[in-house]
Amino acid sequence: MNQTAEKYINKEARPSEDTDCVNLSISDVLNSKNTVLYGEDLSVFASVSDSVSVRSVMAENSVEPTIRDLMTLLQNVSGRLKAMEKKMGVIENIEKRMGAMEKDMIKLWVAIEDKVKKVDKRVTRIEDKVDGADIHAAQLSDRVQELEKERNTLRDNVSYLQSQSMRNNLIFVGVTEDNSTGNEAPEVTEVKLRQHLKDAFKIAGYVVDSIKFERVHRSPGSPILGKVRNIVAKFTFYKDR
Repeated sequence: MNQTAEKYINKEARPSEDTDCVNLSISDVLNSKNTVLYGEDLSVFASVSDSVSVRSVMAENSVEPTIRDLMTLLQNVSGRLKAMEKKMGVIENIEKRMGAMEKDMIKLWVAIEDKVKKVDKRVTRIEDKVDGADIHAAQLSDRVQELEKERNTLRDNVSYLQSQSMRNNLIFVGVTEDNSTGNEAPEVTEVKLRQHLKDAFKIAGYVVDSIKFERVHRSPGSPILGKVRNIVAKFTFYKDR
């Protein structure tokens, strides 16, 4: 048995002229192993039953993958696994970014809610102030109307008093005025008026001296050099007027 195995090993160790050892099929390798161990040409696909024998024959007749094909397949699988690992890593990075983005969104949402609450409070205060301002404006409007009524009443009263006062006043024009030193004194104005009555109206002196004036003054306004202001005289008695 050992001699047979040595012969088989020596025979199998030499490269075949027709077939390369790399292109050996898996079934050939297994059959060679069984021959070396048991000294018999046993096939791994051999079976006791006829059905198994038929399937073994079909398997031997079919094209089986070589070791090189298996290595290529394993390399392809390994490459695909590496690609999947890279994709999984990218997905993990995306998940981390999404988690960080979600946290930022939560913080932003909380900040927006706080801002909205503050704005709502401010708007409420402004609305209260506007309502108070409207009430105050209505009160001011009523007060303005009352003041306008009082002003109109006072204006009417002043107009009436002025008209009554003007009935007792006479205005004299063309009476010389001494405004070189400022406003002319009322006493000086009265003396000039009495003299003007004597000279211009030819009234007797004793009559002019008997006239009673309540007030004699120049027209309102600042004196202007070279310009003569009128004299306003208010008589005490209406008959003298």
